[in-house]
This record gives sequence, structure tokens and C-alpha cells, in this order.
Amino acid sequence: MQDRESQMLGLAEAWSQKFNIPLTTMRERLQNSPFVETRAEEQAPPAPAYMENDVRRVCADLISEDSNSTNES
Repeated sequence: MQDRESQMLGLAEAWSQKFNIPLTTMRERLQNSPFVETRAEEQAPPAPAYMENDVRRVCADLISEDSNSTNES
């Protein structure tokens, strides 16, 4: 298991695309998960970003075996 400092962090939209899970489902699953507030630009409103392990934990039943690889193309 990776420590939290070396894990990927991403918005619900990115995780939804990566794991091919509908965005509404992803947001519902992540509702009570810990997050970090991020901003794409200085004037942008803050957006919650989630750690990959937390996403995998709350969506384990929805993530296919093909998505379990951490290698990126």
C-alpha cells in the first residue's frame, strides 16, 4: 500500500472518467470521503479532490479488474 503522500489526487470528474463510473454515482460515493480543496485557477472556486485509495475503497464494487492497474499509458 502506498503512503498518502505518494498517492494520486483527483477531482470526482477525473476519477469518474478513469474508472468509467457515472459522475453522479462517483459524487454520491465520495460524499463522506476525506478530500483536499484545490483550485484550478486563483479566482476559481475551490473544488474537492480525492485520494485514489479512498476512491478505490468506496467504489470497489464498481471498479473493473482492468482498472486496477496503476500503470498509465
